[in-house]
Amino acid sequence: MPESFADLKSRILEARPVCEICDIARGIELHHCIVHDSKQLHKLVTVEENLMVVYIGCHPYANGIEVRRRFASLQIERGYDIRTWYVSLPLRFREQWILDL
Repeated sequence: MPESFADLKSRILEARPVCEICDIARGIELHHCIVHDSKQLHKLVTVEENLMVVYIGCHPYANGIEVRRRFASLQIERGYDIRTWYVSLPLRFREQWILDL
């Protein structure tokens, strides 16, 4: 049975308790960072590779390109194959910076 979002969120927040934007505050939310959420892609982008831990006060800053690049690099350091995951998504447009990872 697939993991519920609540279980996924709990697992991620336990593993990464600090906001991945400010590196200070306790992270309490998850943000679809590399690829934003949509109805068509929800199951494909609601995965650990794409979910960034954020503090509510930092969440408005989560969409900047530098934040997204930093997070993608961090995920690669953690062992995630971001490029392969990204290429597997049925997207009409692909961002070159992700393909260059």
